[in-house]
Amino acid sequence: MGRLAAAVVLVAIAAAACAPSAGTKVRAALTTSTIRLEPEEVPSGMVTLSVENLTMIAHSVVVVRTDLSYDELRLDPNDPMRIEDAAVIRSTGVMVGNEKRELSVVLGPGKYVVICAQPAHYGYGMRAPLTVR
Repeated sequence: MGRLAAAVVLVAIAAAACAPSAGTKVRAALTTSTIRLEPEEVPSGMVTLSVENLTMIAHSVVVVRTDLSYDELRLDPNDPMRIEDAAVIRSTGVMVGNEKRELSVVLGPGKYVVICAQPAHYGYGMRAPLTVR
């Protein structure tokens, strides 16, 4: 390989290494009483939740950061967006039945929980842990 060709290859490798990552996709399937994440563990950086409401019920997906277990959060019954011992990171807003949305957020290493913030939905089981390495 000539010097020019070798230089072109090295420049291409360096450019690929420095290019911003597209991030990690996580599928979030919403049923009447669950949130299923796939995968449940991701590397830190840009994470895009591809949220699909598989029901005719309105849901509102919220990503929160907390050190608590995903099933130990204390939500205010009058305002499910107010969560003790957790920081709300981002929300999809209300999603109607069969709606799809993408929610992109940069996440650092830690424990997160993806919940439905519609009244009583968290208590019905609409929550899932998300670990960021």
